[in-house]
Amino acid sequence: MPLQQVRAVFFDAVGTILHPAPGVAEAYWTTGMRFGSRLSLQEVRARIKTAFALQEDRFAGEGHRTNEEAEEVRWRGVVAECLPDVADPEGCFRQLHAHFGDPGNWVLSPGLEGVLETLDGLGLVLGVASNFDERLRSVSAGFPCLSRVRHWVISSEVGWRKPAGRFYDHLVAEVGLPAKSILLVGDDPINDLEAPVRAGLQGLLVRGPECLSGLADQLSRAARKPVRETVG
Repeated sequence: MPLQQVRAVFFDAVGTILHPAPGVAEAYWTTGMRFGSRLSLQEVRARIKTAFALQEDRFAGEGHRTNEEAEEVRWRGVVAECLPDVADPEGCFRQLHAHFGDPGNWVLSPGLEGVLETLDGLGLVLGVASNFDERLRSVSAGFPCLSRVRHWVISSEVGWRKPAGRFYDHLVAEVGLPAKSILLVGDDPINDLEAPVRAGLQGLLVRGPECLSGLADQLSRAARKPVRETVG
């Protein structure tokens, strides 16, 4: 579809416009040490990959249904798998859960503020479509430029996780535009490209923050081109 037909741009959150700082493995490792873990950073990093894969498989087996309770169970499973040797598992989980709900532990992709300003100036509807939970709202509140985002489609609130078709159906209903006019931008080849395309949206896979600036430039150039409509 020509870019001049895009009327709304939705961004994935974590890994696309928001990045944990310190990184996930470092945060788990340092918190684990406070609670008595003796695992090395390398061991924690390897366990994180396994833990996330196990939880994704679990959700896939349940048709990608979710809610806030299910997301907390998910995160408890991740923490338990990553840090099995802590002296106080509940305290460790609570500290990590709070850590990732604090905007002070996140950074935006460089240049994002300018990208959002450009897209907003083009009259495009802006949104976020994320598999995060309700903490995304507290995190985003710490970044004034995200006030330009009108629509927040969060899996734990919607009841479905990407790549479930119901997630994208909800997104389309939320924004009230034809699916084909909505572009989803993200870093996951399934959740942010293959699945939205199957649902009738457009998808764009980005690798690195510089790609966001490239997207803004593309849409700006497209907006200056005349749109030729064929009437049959």
